[in-house]
Formats: sequence, C-alpha cells, structure tokens
Amino acid sequence: MNKSYVVVLALIIVILGGAIVLKGKFDSGETLKIGVITALTGDVSYLGQSSKVGADLAKIDLAKEGINVDLIFDDAQLDPKMALSAAQKQVNVDRVQAIYSEFNPAAVAVSSFIKDKNILNIYDAAPVSPLKESTNIYKTFIDFEHGCEKTAEYLKSKGVQKVGILQSNLEFGQLCTNGIVRVYGDNVSVETYNPGTTDFRTLLSKLKGAGSQVIFNGSFASDQIVVLQNMRGLKFEIPFAGLNELVTSDAVKNDPSLLQHVVVFGLPVASGSFVEKFNKELPGVTVPDTRMAAVAYIHLTQMARALHACGTNMECVRTQMDKSAAAPEIGFRGFKNHIADFEVFIEEFKDGAFVPVP
Repeated sequence: MNKSYVVVLALIIVILGGAIVLKGKFDSGETLKIGVITALTGDVSYLGQSSKVGADLAKIDLAKEGINVDLIFDDAQLDPKMALSAAQKQVNVDRVQAIYSEFNPAAVAVSSFIKDKNILNIYDAAPVSPLKESTNIYKTFIDFEHGCEKTAEYLKSKGVQKVGILQSNLEFGQLCTNGIVRVYGDNVSVETYNPGTTDFRTLLSKLKGAGSQVIFNGSFASDQIVVLQNMRGLKFEIPFAGLNELVTSDAVKNDPSLLQHVVVFGLPVASGSFVEKFNKELPGVTVPDTRMAAVAYIHLTQMARALHACGTNMECVRTQMDKSAAAPEIGFRGFKNHIADFEVFIEEFKDGAFVPVP
C-alpha cells in the first residue's frame, strides 16, 4: 500500500475519531437548560427557597467559568402529582438536559418519570429505590439509615435503653427504623402513621406506655413540630430525636421552647466561606437554611460542568459525575455508587442553642 495513502487514511481516521468524540458536546456559547423541581410554597417552602438561592449562586459562578445555564424552576411542594407535571413540562416543553429534584415523595415521582430518558437527575431525598431505575440518577442528602443508627448510638451512650419510634409509612421511615434497630435490637417500640397525620397523641401514649425513654421521628419538619407540640400537651418530659430540618422552621423560631430535650441529625453546617459568598453575590437575600443552599449549589455546578464537558454523551456525563471532587461548602466527600457521601452531623439542644456532639 502506498505510504502517502496510509498517512492520509490515518489522518482521516484521527479527524473522524475526533468528530465522534466531540459529537454531542455543547458549543462554548450554548446555554444549558437544567430544571429545578422543589417546594417553593407549602410546609417546607423555606427549604425549597433556600435551595433556589444556592441554585442562583451556582448560575453566577458557572457563568464566570464560561458555562451559561438557564435554570427552570417549578414548584411541586411535596406533591408527587405536581412533581410529575413539572417534570413532564421541563422535559417535553422546556427541553432540559438535567433535573435537580427535591423532597420525598415528589422527587421519587420525578425520577420514575425520567428513568428511560437520556437526562441526568440528582434527587435530594432519603429514599434509595430510585437509583434502581436508571444509571443516570444520583442521590443526595444524608444517608438516612446510617444517620438514624449514629443518633441511636449517641442516645444509647447517654443511657437510653428503649426507643419509641414514630415511623412514617414512606420508604425513609423504614430506613430510619432499620438503623435504630441495629443499635437497640428488640428494645424498640414502633408505631406507624400515614403522611398527613395531624394528631399523634394516641400513638405517643402507646409508645410511652411501652416504656419508651425517647421518641424518635426522623421525618418532615411539619410532622416533627406536631409531635413536639403533642408531647408538650401530654406532658411527656422525655427526649425527642429527629431530623435537623426542624431547626430552621418558622414554628421553632416562634417557640424555641419546643426544642428542649431535642437531639437532631442531618447534614453538616454550611461553611463560613460559602455563607460569605452568597452574602456578597446575593446581598439582602434571606436564606432560611444554608445547608440546603449549599447542597443545591454544589450539585448544580457538578451537573452543569459534566454536561458542558460531555453534552448528550451520558456515559461521559456519568464518568464526570462519578469523579466529582470533594466540596468544602458542606463537607461533600464524593459520590459512592451514585450516592452523595456526607458526614452525619448530630446536635443536641442545650442552654438555648444546638451544640454538636462528638
């Protein structure tokens, strides 16, 4: 074969190979579209609004890197029907390349809808079942089972011998119970309830009658507030353990006395440098929960960078996501099997303030 022909053929192969690699990548000036489905109104709107601040800050910082992002926000509260409708609109009308969705059960509905679509999804919620639906799905938030287990270990170290569990009939409720049982074995009493329950007094009385020395309810802030109010009404002077989302709720701000004898677990606190960043970039904007803002910030920047580098090549996108570096904004340590790895942070209310426990 003529050597010149071989050289030309090799050059053609290299050029075509480069074209194949570049195929699907976004142009440097093209704007990415990422959907954000969260709770902008309703009981946990303070969390969703905090996430929106983090998302807005991510957009500002990404633009500095030359990555232009159009964030499309939709409100789903905690309603799976609203979440499904929002996801359908974002996919079919807005043509988003990725969706960041929050809160169970709404986030589960989003992941279920896009499982067979070429769309990157990070959902912020306790359930792990959506990860089975698609390799394009990632989970963030604290490892719920591990978080409840670590909190139970702390309670046991304080001399608590029997735990009463108010377990929501959603996936995260069972995950939490699993973690507690690993520590306490048969020394637990469990009462289950359906989402939307507004009176826990009968269930609480059963748990107290069974000899429970602490009431554990790792659930939505709205549930935990009602439980605490019911415990006060029943004059139950025993500790309460739950999720730290309740700390920033309006009910607690209006009545801090609800927090007496409370232990909470959840994500670490947002770093001081991150708080300074959004105060500088978004002056005057109120952030009820800096943790949620930080989580939204780091994951939206990760998603945008992966899409910018890889375009529609989802294998490439997943590789980029899997290599996500540690993020100091809130102690993100990387993804393990598509699950965000955070340190479990436990706090106890003492002398009018929450104090981290060892």
